[in-house]
Amino acid sequence: MITVQLTQSSLTRLIGRNTKKGIGWITFLLVCLGHALWAQVIYVDALKGDDQATGSVSQPVASLHKAVQLSYRLSGEGDITIKLAPGLYVLSQLIKIQPSQRADTTRFTLEALIMPDDPAWKPASMPVIQSISPNNLKTYFEHCAGLEILRNKVSIRGVKFVGNANPSVEYYYPIERDSANLKDLIVSQCLFIGERNWAPIQGAVYMEGANTVQVDHCIFYHCKNALLLFYSAKGFSLTHSIIDGAYESAIWYGYKKEADAPFVFRNNIITGSDYFFLSSKSENHPLFTFSNSVITGNVHYMGVYDSGQGPTPYQRPGTHQERGIRKTGKVILNQVTPMGIPGNYLHPTAQSAGYDLGAGLFRINPQK
Repeated sequence: MITVQLTQSSLTRLIGRNTKKGIGWITFLLVCLGHALWAQVIYVDALKGDDQATGSVSQPVASLHKAVQLSYRLSGEGDITIKLAPGLYVLSQLIKIQPSQRADTTRFTLEALIMPDDPAWKPASMPVIQSISPNNLKTYFEHCAGLEILRNKVSIRGVKFVGNANPSVEYYYPIERDSANLKDLIVSQCLFIGERNWAPIQGAVYMEGANTVQVDHCIFYHCKNALLLFYSAKGFSLTHSIIDGAYESAIWYGYKKEADAPFVFRNNIITGSDYFFLSSKSENHPLFTFSNSVITGNVHYMGVYDSGQGPTPYQRPGTHQERGIRKTGKVILNQVTPMGIPGNYLHPTAQSAGYDLGAGLFRINPQK
């Protein structure tokens, strides 16, 4: 539980001498303090934690699996947050993000203890999640997922996901949500890094379901597909993100079962990919609008997927609009050098196309 302390002098300064303003401040503070006091936080530290500990800030648990198990037992009314300290979190089995003992009305957040915009952040601050699990799901086909989302109102923030190195796994999805009935998933300031030859990522975010699905300020590097959107993918947005080296597609938009709302696409960089956008050949899709982004250096622009032939280039007339889309210029990303890992690695250099878009992990200082 989070506790908040205010001294009498600090409270007096906040309230001020104006009684009406003071009443307003008191109301505001009570609301904020109510949220803070009821918040439920579990701390995880792969290096210093112990899975027999309580999960408090002074007694963190060691594994993400244990932290999520503890979250199931929480019975309070406040939001649930799991904070990951820097370190490597290895998943030997599927992690199910599902409701606690109370109804699925609170927000569940999995986030880094040190976020990319914190002054103390550096690349080594990002907690790394890697699955070594064999196939652990049979929905539609046998595959492996890292985190399976089974509840509404989930946020995942400031985490690095890498591919699955288990040689028995062909299809790995770090974040998977398979229910069209679930709502409200936010993935922000996360980094997904795959390596097709030894630790592939088939799709970084595999998603069904609607209403406020946001991917913001993320980087997808060498994933086969960055985003896989299937049944009822309504109300989706991709903003301020970088997709580089998707060796099937940056965005794979699947099946339409209802009148899907066009998703928001702006301030993104898509480069080095086989296809920018793939869709199902047999389905009709809504009108898409792509805005204020750089889409360049890809083998194909749009295409359709046929189960018998695979992806083929194709562009249906009237399926999308473009506003401020740049298709020329070279995207140059900062790389790891012999001198080490720069703080803005995998972000565009000052000479790169799209440098001005603010795409990448940082919100406050885009070129940290």
